[in-house]
Amino acid sequence: MPFGKKNNTKLAKEVSGVLFRHPIGSSMPCKSASFIVLTPPKEDVINWISAVRQQFKGKAVIVDVSEDIQRNFSLSYDFADILVLNPNKNGGINAMDISDTVSMLDSLLSLRLCYEKYTPVYLRLSNELTPDELNTLLSYSRLSGIDGLAVQGLEIVKDILELTQGRLPVIGCTENPQEALQILEAGASLVELNSGLLAVKKTVKILEKS
Repeated sequence: MPFGKKNNTKLAKEVSGVLFRHPIGSSMPCKSASFIVLTPPKEDVINWISAVRQQFKGKAVIVDVSEDIQRNFSLSYDFADILVLNPNKNGGINAMDISDTVSMLDSLLSLRLCYEKYTPVYLRLSNELTPDELNTLLSYSRLSGIDGLAVQGLEIVKDILELTQGRLPVIGCTENPQEALQILEAGASLVELNSGLLAVKKTVKILEKS
């Protein structure tokens, strides 16, 4: 069943094998969100994960890994519903170039083979990528086993869906409730809406009525 006790079957959807009661989530604690996007702390990740699972029981947990990527990937893998690799946040690991990023992804996707559980792995794409860098990472994602993509803003969501011909699910991220609806209309599978609890609740209600 989808995460959450009260499920709107009209809005419920499966994305990368994970069932969501509706497509709107947030990086902030929010009762109305169907999923929560969180970044591991620098220390005590295992206890943090245990606390997260207790606090957000009934919601899907998407873990955004941007620092100590290999370590946090390993520690979060069994507990996350989706792992989002974010090598570009704050320069990532030594401001990695594309070849470094690909090498890191190869290593982590190989490591995934060692686990019994299959956790979907998404790649968060920076809006600062050049067209050549973007095409390289999209080609890699389609061929390597990356399960989906996460991107910021409506226009890049449209570009990514066109470039991939919709073959990979996309999580769009925005702080604008109206844009969140437009991102879904454009074809994104999920939206991370980070503009306050009332905005998330209002957006979900609009979806329920539409």
